Amino acid sequence: MQKKFRKYTRKQIETGSALVMVLLMSTILLLILTTGITWVLNTQKNTTETFKIQGQAGNVAQAGLQDGVSWFKRQESVQQTDTTTPNICKDAAFAPQYNSVAEDSDTDDASVGMVRDYEVKGRLYGRYILKRQNCSAAEDPHAVKDITALKGKSTTLPPTTFTDSGTGVTKIRGEGIVWYLESEGILYERNNFAKSGNVFTLGPDQAPNRILSRASAAVEISKLGLVLDSTPLTLFATGGTANNIGSRCRFIGGTTASAAVFYNGLNPNMTAAQRSPVLLTAKTARAVVSPQTVFAVSEEELRGMADNVYTSISQVPKNLKFSITFLDGNYTFDNVKPLQGGGLLYVNGNLTLNDSSNSLFSGVIYVDGTLTMGKDNTLAGGVVAQRVACNPGSGLATFEYNNNLITSVRQRLALYRENNLTHSIKQY
Repeated sequence: MQKKFRKYTRKQIETGSALVMVLLMSTILLLILTTGITWVLNTQKNTTETFKIQGQAGNVAQAGLQDGVSWFKRQESVQQTDTTTPNICKDAAFAPQYNSVAEDSDTDDASVGMVRDYEVKGRLYGRYILKRQNCSAAEDPHAVKDITALKGKSTTLPPTTFTDSGTGVTKIRGEGIVWYLESEGILYERNNFAKSGNVFTLGPDQAPNRILSRASAAVEISKLGLVLDSTPLTLFATGGTANNIGSRCRFIGGTTASAAVFYNGLNPNMTAAQRSPVLLTAKTARAVVSPQTVFAVSEEELRGMADNVYTSISQVPKNLKFSITFLDGNYTFDNVKPLQGGGLLYVNGNLTLNDSSNSLFSGVIYVDGTLTMGKDNTLAGGVVAQRVACNPGSGLATFEYNNNLITSVRQRLALYRENNLTHSIKQY
């Protein structure tokens, strides 16, 4: 049987060809779209991983800063004492020490500064470095340095200098009040785990190890001064207006009778009945009393160093923990909400303790305004105010000088602290 072939017209052939082309183009577009989506997802994933790695490097740098601040706090005072050794400088006091016992070691490499490696996850490791200054070379802006003089915090003006016996160069003597700390954080892949003692023999930049990212973090730390004499009962300073101290205002001191009240020009005329012991006498104050002269930092710097900053009475807790508290503005405490607690309290304004508020604070108080004391209130430790109004009509208001409390504040709170206003971090 003869098979018949169907004849296609030119139009039908062209239509079939067009259909094939459409199917082919659709397939190509689908492949392109799929590839594009895959590329976008991979790019997004890689970007996320990049940011994650960079963020982790920043965390490593931050960990270094915290370790550095802790080292300074453990030393209590980090101040240059040697001016006779050749090639010495104001920054030489930052000297973390290596110890073969890991728990007792400040660093993995004392010649560099403060260096630590630690595992992040698996082969992912972090290293932070706080560099020491090389006193025989130009100052490294990225190494730890004493910036007391730069910040105008020197106890002598101009700052004390000395002649370096190695170079003959006149240098500023370090006082250790303000330091600049910079920490480099390195995130890397560790592929060699060989150690000498408790330290890796190969660094992050030595093959087969591989650096993934770097970051740096920096902060200024200040040692809070606390210039309160050991002999006065309390410290008053008048800002042009006389103190108002009535007969029911009591002053209790220690065994010494050399001083009772510091004042600027206007004698509060305390009577014998107000003083215990009665031999306590008034004493002329310093010419200027300010946050700088008492704490070695400005009001704004103290605010940045405070553990808690409050801007209204409603924010203040019932009992202040033994810490640095900054009250911004005028504050009045009463029997519903008395002033209770301890530590260091700074009031940027007036402080009023109403009659019968039964306020009791132990530590150091600085009032940059008028301190008004009503009856049945006691402040123990040391008090500094621009003006004191203590004249209750009945009952007693008590200032108790307590050197032990002041020493406790100095030892527990006047350590090196970060100035949060100077904190910075950089990814690179």
